[in-house]
Amino acid sequence: MTDDEATLKMVEPGEKDDSVYDPRYLSDFESRYRRHPAKTGVKKSLKSWARKSCSKKAVMKSILGNFPFVKIMRGYKLLKDLPKDIIAGMMVGIMQIPQSNTFITCLSLHV
Repeated sequence: MTDDEATLKMVEPGEKDDSVYDPRYLSDFESRYRRHPAKTGVKKSLKSWARKSCSKKAVMKSILGNFPFVKIMRGYKLLKDLPKDIIAGMMVGIMQIPQSNTFITCLSLHV
């Protein structure tokens, strides 16, 4: 019996059709009708999930609520503010060492 005859074979009621259980036909069926979704990365998956379930406004509100420095940094002018912040950080660092030594001396602790 050829493959064409097997596919056209009529099955009488109560009779078992062996061609349905034949692995050759099963693989043919799967190759024709199974959908193979395109593989996507984690970033793309999260982005599509966020688009479906969250609005842009809600995401921004959540980010700004959980990370308040983001709101502050939006108005930060790098060339204008960064040199001043570096100088201020150095001054705090320079003053912290003598201040801690004075505090230790006042408490009479030996280092």
